[in-house]
Amino acid sequence: MPKPSKATKASKRAPKAPSPERLELVIRSAGELFLEQGYSGVSLEMIVAKTGGSYRDLYRDFGGKEELFRRVLEGIAQEVLQSLQSNSLPPADVNASLEDTLFSIGQNFLRSLLSPKVLSVHRLMVSEASRFPEISARFLKLGPQSAYSAVGNLLEKCFSAEKIKLDDPGLAARLFLDMLGGDLQLRALTGSKISKNEIDERVRAGTRVFLDGIKAQS
Repeated sequence: MPKPSKATKASKRAPKAPSPERLELVIRSAGELFLEQGYSGVSLEMIVAKTGGSYRDLYRDFGGKEELFRRVLEGIAQEVLQSLQSNSLPPADVNASLEDTLFSIGQNFLRSLLSPKVLSVHRLMVSEASRFPEISARFLKLGPQSAYSAVGNLLEKCFSAEKIKLDDPGLAARLFLDMLGGDLQLRALTGSKISKNEIDERVRAGTRVFLDGIKAQS
């Protein structure tokens, strides 16, 4: 009985696992398509055309379109969260001007919130919330958390130094930052362009209104 040839042996081996670089390429490229077209607007054919490979590769590496989309969402969410968390938020320095520090934090926060990438991710997360509730909920909950924490820590220190009056620094931080977005975020999500000057004017006015409500009585 003839021995199996080397070619026959090789054909029976398990397919070579894709490299991390290859997986990253597929996830990144598919992510671009999903952000542009949404989940329903993207087919496996479009993903294969953009990334190369085959349908079999996609099913082997990701288990199909839904699991690939889940991986894409997780990667995009992590990228956006890291961007927000490392957005040069000023330190919670009680000795600095409270108005200037709040303005700087609010400015960084609102610029990130209204950036094209974050807006695209926000639309995608909301549109697919029913299909992937755990990922959407995590993103929407944790997205602004770093800015909430920075403002909350600052207000806590100022309260301890009796510079301001408030009952709940964490809640006050959320109220401050949430009032900055408001209609600007809604307008941006529906296609309006928000200028840098408009952002700065909103943050400056919001900071002053907020400080009027929490400043300690002399």
